[in-house]
Amino acid sequence: MYRLFQARWVRTPWVLWVLFPCVHTLTGCERDEIAGRLRDEIPLMVNNVVVRADGGGRKLQMANHDDFGREGTSRGCIRGRTSGGARKLRQITTRGDTIGGLVRLSFHDAGTYDVAGTGGRPDGCILMDAAENGGIKEDSLIVERIYNESRNVISRADFWALAANVALEEALPNGVTRNIPFRWGRLDVSSCNADFGKLPDSEGNLDSVKAWAMNQLGMTEEETVALMGAHTLGRAVPANSGYRGAWVQADAVLDNAYFQDLVDRPWGRETNDFRDIGINRTTTQWN
Repeated sequence: MYRLFQARWVRTPWVLWVLFPCVHTLTGCERDEIAGRLRDEIPLMVNNVVVRADGGGRKLQMANHDDFGREGTSRGCIRGRTSGGARKLRQITTRGDTIGGLVRLSFHDAGTYDVAGTGGRPDGCILMDAAENGGIKEDSLIVERIYNESRNVISRADFWALAANVALEEALPNGVTRNIPFRWGRLDVSSCNADFGKLPDSEGNLDSVKAWAMNQLGMTEEETVALMGAHTLGRAVPANSGYRGAWVQADAVLDNAYFQDLVDRPWGRETNDFRDIGINRTTTQWN
């Protein structure tokens, strides 16, 4: 299973990184320079505070933890109230949040692709207010400064893909190295309304996952299984999705721990209710 995960996920299924006619001429040196900035930035993204409130988990404020003092530097979330009395939640970002967030950002841009030609593609456009994209806006903002410095030589879609590649390389276990190939040339669009409903429902069953990955994306069963292994990175945040917690303990390491947990650990069903922070439905997760 680990070999499958490495061979399929780290190489990235071709369907998610479709090469489109290019509008930017990105040289190898420019690519390496941007990747270097991203690599340097990842440690700086840790221990930031993201403040969210009612209304589907929309972002209220982002700031370095020093702006709020050292309050609540644990992995968990801190609840309180805004000055207006609304419920709020402060999320302290971890390395796993950062690594997983950058991978998720690029994947949600690419995961709306449809082999039938009725969906999107990796195009630098995400429906930020869609429920399945909760927290994506925050993930994009943490690297927006680097993109703005490079936007004359790289499209946003290419930049998000490169950021995910850098994150995956940074997440490799100690002693493991891998140079993930990068192809540039994705075209940005300003509107992506056709992407609505093109990502799977998190409350769906196996059939819904297969319908999305195999029928919509054109992936094989092996590629679908490997893709699910990306859940070894990062964690679920209630204000984003209605789910909570990391899938594995070491959630900043790209390994096969997610698969090991699925096979070796007993499952326990849990029902979540986070309506007090704007999630409008109960959710079910297996721990």
